Amino acid sequence: MRRSTFILVLLLWAGLPSAQVQADGGVVRASESVGPWRITVFSAPVPLRAGPADISVFVQDQTTRKPLLTARVDVVLTDELGQRMTQRATRQDATNRLMYAALVTLPTAGRWSVDVTVQDGQLSESISLEVDVGPAWPPWTDHLPWLVLPLVGLGLFAGHQVLAARHQSRLRP
Repeated sequence: MRRSTFILVLLLWAGLPSAQVQADGGVVRASESVGPWRITVFSAPVPLRAGPADISVFVQDQTTRKPLLTARVDVVLTDELGQRMTQRATRQDATNRLMYAALVTLPTAGRWSVDVTVQDGQLSESISLEVDVGPAWPPWTDHLPWLVLPLVGLGLFAGHQVLAARHQSRLRP
């Protein structure tokens, strides 16, 4: 019983919405071979929502599959109204040092165009993709784990009291 309760609490807490972004996570949005490289673009959170977001890029040599660590990677995001945001993706912003991450704040929901340009020396290649961005989570959801956690504790305490009462009633003749 204790193990299943712990797993249930853990799953409930992990499933709560949050505006935090963890770099180098998420879902593969595009992976293309262009020029001498394979460029793979990831985005987080999943699903992508207005607010903080991570666009991570993994660049590999197409023949050896070794990561390219000396590139300059630029990410240009354009919304449906033509508003543009340009962000340099760096290895310093990435938790996985084999990738380049651009930490951005998407101001609105809608369809966004993402253009990723990789430049190494004189060689430059780009890929483009489109992503759907959902509406932002309401601000109060940032505090939801702290609001739910005491209720979980109260529920566990109440469950313990019920089980203790049953156990006591069995012991009495």
